[in-house]
Amino acid sequence: MRFTILLTLPILAFMTVAAAAQADEQEGRIRILEDRLKTLEERYSVTVQSLHAARLEAAIESEVVRKLKVEVERQAAILAQIQKTAPGSVSVPVAPAGAAAPDSIDAFERSTFARNAAGSAYRGPVRLPDFAGRDRDYANYRTRLRTGMGQGANFAGSLAMVEIGCGTSCRFAFAGDVRTGQVYSFPIGGEEYYSLDLRYNVESRAVIAYWISNQRCTRAVFTWTGTNFAASGQSDIGDTETCYRLQQR
Repeated sequence: MRFTILLTLPILAFMTVAAAAQADEQEGRIRILEDRLKTLEERYSVTVQSLHAARLEAAIESEVVRKLKVEVERQAAILAQIQKTAPGSVSVPVAPAGAAAPDSIDAFERSTFARNAAGSAYRGPVRLPDFAGRDRDYANYRTRLRTGMGQGANFAGSLAMVEIGCGTSCRFAFAGDVRTGQVYSFPIGGEEYYSLDLRYNVESRAVIAYWISNQRCTRAVFTWTGTNFAASGQSDIGDTETCYRLQQR
């Protein structure tokens, strides 16, 4: 018995030291990631503010700025994953075996767009919103709406979807009818719908939305009825990396 105890003590001491070293390494990695994330967030914020100040709001959706935003979101997800699995915390649940694979996501998008086919795309003159009257509620976004709608329809035959950033991993959207100039609010957006990603095209009345909620990638379909959007089919399709991979496609 005494021999066993004497043999066990050094082993326990070694395990304690090893665990402490591992915890220190984990904390060091977290600090590095926090610093990296802070730097990226500051870069993104300064970039967006500079573009707003220069009245270059359309450039906020440029490829360079979008890539910076995706990298901020990716680093935030990595940091959150490590913090969740740090000593004393609860590990993040992994995606279930039935999580959507890329090919099944593609198939879902194709079939959804096809089932909700729109009429032929409107090719006539573009009519802009009446910000002094009917569309006064959207006057704060007049520059973005005029720019977006001026480029013509990109959704449901005659609508222009105009997406606007509202900070890191934050966006909301409007749908403007280029035939009448009338503006409609898209039903979801803002900080509650983290990393919102909208998929749509001019030949379909469906918008497929992806966003992150509770460390899971959520998908839902919003169908244009002619006067508003009808929501359906909200589902969990995987972990956060599922959403991040989709954004890079």
